[in-house]
Amino acid sequence: MRSLMISYTARINKKYERVGHLFQDSYKARSLKGNDDLVNTSFYVHYNPKKELGLDPFEYPYSSIKNYTGSTKNGFVFVKENIILDLFESRESYTEGFKNYIEEMEKREESSQKAPSWEPSVQKAPGQETS
Repeated sequence: MRSLMISYTARINKKYERVGHLFQDSYKARSLKGNDDLVNTSFYVHYNPKKELGLDPFEYPYSSIKNYTGSTKNGFVFVKENIILDLFESRESYTEGFKNYIEEMEKREESSQKAPSWEPSVQKAPGQETS
């Protein structure tokens, strides 16, 4: 993957006569540890349109979620969804699992965005009266 990113960056930089990084952060990789990790990563990737763009993951046109849900015959041909779908009883159970993942992530995001229960202390400038 690293060599792909390097060659892609080089081509774009040459084409547009620019230099430097194309992406904000570097590519990160980690090993998946078991089927649960694989499924969780699939859910995470399919959840990104909601998390990052606020869009419905089931309607996002650049997502492979439709390959997994079977909601269209025009999925991406390069996606090998059976590797993950074979871990589920059916496409419907994958879809239900993903919907549960979305609900859980929304609950987590909601609880982390609650306003703090304390009022910040405001320091007054010297000579300024307090009310």
